[in-house]
Amino acid sequence: MELFPKFKERGVKEIEMVEGMKKSIVALCEQMKGNLEAGAYDAIISDEGGGRIPTLLISEIYKQASKKKFPTLFVASGMGYGPNNENDETTLLEYLRKGIPEAKKVLLVTQYLRTGKSTNHLIEYLRKHGVEHVEIATLESGGPAFEGSDADVVYKGGTLDTRQGNFAENHSLLSGIAKSKAYDPMPIRLDKALDTGNVERTRLMDFSEHKDFIGHETQDSVVEIGEKTRAATSKYEELAATPLTADEKRDIQENINRTRATIKKLAKEIVAEVW
Repeated sequence: MELFPKFKERGVKEIEMVEGMKKSIVALCEQMKGNLEAGAYDAIISDEGGGRIPTLLISEIYKQASKKKFPTLFVASGMGYGPNNENDETTLLEYLRKGIPEAKKVLLVTQYLRTGKSTNHLIEYLRKHGVEHVEIATLESGGPAFEGSDADVVYKGGTLDTRQGNFAENHSLLSGIAKSKAYDPMPIRLDKALDTGNVERTRLMDFSEHKDFIGHETQDSVVEIGEKTRAATSKYEELAATPLTADEKRDIQENINRTRATIKKLAKEIVAEVW
């Protein structure tokens, strides 16, 4: 059986989505320039998982602009993902205590800010931990959703480059990071998530891969597509249960390395442009 997703091919093709962040990040840095060069933030927090790549980029820029040592903490969160009980709350607060023990002013980086509910949930626990001032940097710009944010300041990115495409659907493949099914504030590596059943292969496939997998032809009618999809149910189950090969694990690591190299290149370009 042919294996999907195509980690290597997708990683090479979709790296331009990271490059497509440049305009938004430049717009954010121009707004935050004073704070960045003054080293005003005690820590940078990532709203995982879509926030990881922009967080890594802003952290690299902050390091170059401020020459300051600071922690960057990656917190698994998002719509519908957060503490569900007292034990989960204790786990999150302990994770914050270890990761940003003395932080009073932080920058929370997120990919999108819609209703503000998911970031507000995280802000609630940041304040319980002892953080006094929270600023948000979001790639998304405009819209009434920002009015619902509990952050002290919200910085909005500019118009997103069309190359950013379906970044929301591809960030795990590019960053090599995923979230556990059961709540855990610490993100896990994508290869481990796949090996342990926290993420299934089929959830990482893009539209074209699904078409190839079920044998969809351009001339197929809606009825024929539905029939082929239903007929492929057992194949999907078999694919989801297939362990990663050594080559696939290598490809996942190469995607991580490629993304990190792109982040460093972009950070250098942005610092030169803004400063």
